[in-house]
Amino acid sequence: KKLPNMIIMTEDRTLQQVVRSREYLPDAYIPRPNDVICENKVRARLHNKRFHATIRLHLKRYLEVSDKNHVMNKLIDSIRQESIGGGFIKLDKKSGRYYEVGD
Repeated sequence: KKLPNMIIMTEDRTLQQVVRSREYLPDAYIPRPNDVICENKVRARLHNKRFHATIRLHLKRYLEVSDKNHVMNKLIDSIRQESIGGGFIKLDKKSGRYYEVGD
């Protein structure tokens, strides 16, 4: 189910409302070990240990190559493939539901 997320942008002192769709995960979704929780909380830091380990494994290669975007895209794709139904997720505080963070 897609619900609107209202964002207010300013341009030349004119307010515009832009509507983005947010695809929520199922009501009872519980973050899985391969999910990456995108928030700066203790809970996220504890949950994201696997993600940080994966980053450490790829760090040397990342530093050695000139096309860093390619390495990052492969890493992001692998995380999304390993986390069926989740991936990079964030908790919507109003609804209490998780949603997948897009690119």
